[in-house]
Amino acid sequence: VLNPAALALVVAGLAGIATPAWWAGSAGLLPFVLVAGVLVVRRLRRYAFVGVYLLVGGGLNLASSVAAGEAVPAAAWAVVASSPVLFLAAFMLTEPLTTPPRRWQALTVAAVVGVLDGVAFSVGPLHSSPELALLAGNALAFVFGQRRGVRLRVLRREPVGADTVELVLAPRAPLAFRPGQYLELCLPHPRPDARGTRRMFSIVSPPARADEIAVAMRLPERPSSFKRAVAELEPGRVLTATGVHGDFTPPADPDTPVLWVAGGIGITPFASMAAAGAARDAVLAYRVPDADDVPYAEVFEKAGTTVLLFAPAPPAAPPRGW
Repeated sequence: VLNPAALALVVAGLAGIATPAWWAGSAGLLPFVLVAGVLVVRRLRRYAFVGVYLLVGGGLNLASSVAAGEAVPAAAWAVVASSPVLFLAAFMLTEPLTTPPRRWQALTVAAVVGVLDGVAFSVGPLHSSPELALLAGNALAFVFGQRRGVRLRVLRREPVGADTVELVLAPRAPLAFRPGQYLELCLPHPRPDARGTRRMFSIVSPPARADEIAVAMRLPERPSSFKRAVAELEPGRVLTATGVHGDFTPPADPDTPVLWVAGGIGITPFASMAAAGAARDAVLAYRVPDADDVPYAEVFEKAGTTVLLFAPAPPAAPPRGW
């Protein structure tokens, strides 16, 4: 729920143990924070999230310094090089475990943290600080999303194509989601490679099947350590997920026609949408290397989806509507 480093700083300050200080907010560490921060934000694709915080929090800190009589260039340099603004934005704010599931929610959290970080205030023993602002954003993110450890028991592993496998999982508690959303699956395994033990997967199953959650993935000839671990999963193994995320959902009005464009394993969110809204006027443009190896063909056929198949050669027996 709360960032442990920020919580420790607040508790230490309230208890009088120490005066909280962000060691990363210094000119000497600026090049390292800047380079590593860009890599983190690029990896997470949280450009707007980080940008809103920097615009609001950095802007308010700059305005406060200028209002106190400091020259604009010096004030701007102090915000960038002598405060934890960049470190908080790139590393602390973007932690997936404390990030809301929807884009608008994330932008709201970023703005709230920016305001609380940039405006000086005092409420009893609490004083404005970057760590307190971050904790407030964490609390708001908790209110927005399913911020709990999602436990998923492996039911079975099924092939859905020549090199594609579906993992069917049973959540211990009901899991609310919308078609097209994804979950971040955690699979600890020995000797993980550089890609780590967490991976994001679109939910293939429709929300109506709340007792079973299915995700699918491609297993290439030379898989990552994560996918090798998936190939060795046995029924009964309990996995964890960090919740449900994503804004790639269909229009709320079922009468709105849609065009879906996908290639390869990118078909998975559309399978969930098709299964959930069988009456929707939908056209799927799908590119595959083998027209006879199309994952979830039966789902789109049952939903009545018009499928435009792009492949080197036509299928031997095209399904109805293709």
